Amino acid sequence: MRHVLFFIFSIASIFAALMVISRKNVVHSALSLVLLFFTTSGLYILTGAELVAAMQIFLYAGAIIVIYIFVIMMINMRKGTTDDIENLPKIFIIGAGCLFFAEIMYFLSKANYAGMKDIYSVEKVNSSGGMTYNIAKIMYTKYLYPFEVISLILLIAMIGAIVLAKKADKK
Repeated sequence: MRHVLFFIFSIASIFAALMVISRKNVVHSALSLVLLFFTTSGLYILTGAELVAAMQIFLYAGAIIVIYIFVIMMINMRKGTTDDIENLPKIFIIGAGCLFFAEIMYFLSKANYAGMKDIYSVEKVNSSGGMTYNIAKIMYTKYLYPFEVISLILLIAMIGAIVLAKKADKK
C-alpha cells in the first residue's frame, strides 16, 4: 500500500510541477503549485515527517500561495512583462537550468550521510521526545536568534509590500 501511495503522490507531483511551468495564466499556475504542495506533503507523511508535511500545507499552501494570488491580482498580470523572459535566448535559460541541476548534484555527491544515520536514527529521535519536540527544542534554544532575525526580516518585507501596494493604489 505504501509503495502505491508513493507512486500516486510522485506522479501527481510531477504532473502538478509540469502544470506550474506550462500554464500561461498565473492564477492557474499558482493553483497547480498548491496541488504540488499537497502532493509533496503526502510524500513527507509517507516518509514519517509529519511536522514537515503540516508545515508544508500551513505555510506554503495556506499562506504563501494566498499572498502570491493577492499580489498577482494587485499587479494585474495581463499588463505583465513576460516579454522580458520570452526575449531571453533559450540556450541561456536551458544553460542556467543545467548549471543549477549540476550544482545540486555536486553538493549532493559531496554530502556525507554516513555519520548522520547514527545521530538521527528513528529510534533515537523517538526516544528523545519525537521529531516535533526535537525541532522545537533546537529552534527555540540553539537557533533562537536566527529565528527571530528571520521573523524580523519577514515583517520588514511584509511592511514594504504593503507600502508599495499603497503607492500603486494612489496612482
